[in-house]
Amino acid sequence: MNSALLRMLAMLVTLLTVAVLSGCADKPGPPPGAPPATINQQQNSQQAPPTYGQTREMQKEGQ
Repeated sequence: MNSALLRMLAMLVTLLTVAVLSGCADKPGPPPGAPPATINQQQNSQQAPPTYGQTREMQKEGQ
């Protein structure tokens, strides 16, 4: 009885491993040789440079 439980557990672990690995293999990844994309590069390209002169003028108008 004990060996039957071990065999069932081994089969279950094997099937789960195969299912997870085959699911990961289907996902498309970046092409080979592509540079790694970082979050900082994406944020920097979308942000405008700060305009300190305008903010100081706005602060003076608010006072």
